Amino acid sequence: TNYNDYERSSMDCPISSSNIGYKLLKKMGWSEGKGLGPELEGRVDPIRIEIKEDFWGVGKDEEMNSYYQMVTSKPKPTQTEIIANETEEEKKIREEKVRQEEELKKELKAINSVFYCSLCNKQYAKISEYEQHLDSYDHNHKKRFMEMRKTEKLNNKKREGDKKRLKEQKRNEKEMQML
Repeated sequence: TNYNDYERSSMDCPISSSNIGYKLLKKMGWSEGKGLGPELEGRVDPIRIEIKEDFWGVGKDEEMNSYYQMVTSKPKPTQTEIIANETEEEKKIREEKVRQEEELKKELKAINSVFYCSLCNKQYAKISEYEQHLDSYDHNHKKRFMEMRKTEKLNNKKREGDKKRLKEQKRNEKEMQML
């Protein structure tokens, strides 16, 4: 619904005297400019109403604005700025941390090398992944294909050897016939 089509009361524009709510208040003894209640001590000015056109919850806008102001008030220093401003002790600590991280990476690489499938040229980080790969169709298909190639090569060598022997026999037979 478009709320712009309705007449809206605000802090600047009070409700008109033709309004049903205005007429009911007058009927109950209220006079303009006075508060509500038996002592007429109630609120005189209307409560400001803002129509929310976003889909966030009540107060979320203020929370987001305060977060944005906090984040953008002081920019985060870059790594080069941090390194340029560090002391000798901080530099040693940082370098030691980097060295430890590199050692850890090397150790992990050595440990994970057990989970490398040379047939498929694939590296795995967990034993469960590696075992799943060994049971997979892809791995077994490559394995059978390699075995087939190997046996095919052996058969070809055997056939070539047989062909050579047959040629040798034929040549020998021809020589015998010539003699």
